[in-house]
Amino acid sequence: MTNNMMIKIYKEEEIQKIIDYVSELYDKVYKDSITEKGHLKDRINNSLKLKRNTIILTEEHDGQIIGVLFGFDFKKENWWAQQIIDTLPKEINWFNNSFELNELFVDRNFQGRKVGYDLLSYLFNIGFDYILLSVKKTNEKAIHLYNKLGYESIEKDDFYFKNGTEPFKIMCKNNKNN
Repeated sequence: MTNNMMIKIYKEEEIQKIIDYVSELYDKVYKDSITEKGHLKDRINNSLKLKRNTIILTEEHDGQIIGVLFGFDFKKENWWAQQIIDTLPKEINWFNNSFELNELFVDRNFQGRKVGYDLLSYLFNIGFDYILLSVKKTNEKAIHLYNKLGYESIEKDDFYFKNGTEPFKIMCKNNKNN
């Protein structure tokens, strides 16, 4: 991180202070996708309403949010957990102190400057035993970053969400012994 960059952590009620900025940045970063405007804001509000120990990490440059990591406790009742439960190794209690990484995105003007790396590195120090995520198999840049930081694919085969046509990788970082 350079001197004029800072990582901040937001939890629960603090998130409302930045939710509009985070949502706008998401919409700007993914403007070419089919995601509806305001989609992330709805997901964040839903996670807060369901009391999932929601966390947002931001990296800020001169007071402007340039990168965001969003997620919450990995619980059986979570939509994503229900999608991937059958792919997870059975010998691990995944629902005890695990983090479900939902989104990691960086302002296009700051991509390639280690912002995602900084946010993921900060997340490791929060104290979760496992960090889980899914990433499109075609997103080679993100997969390379995750591998560099110690994430491993949980399964060898491609993963498809129910009714999905695009292959994903389910990845995990074992943070328990660090």
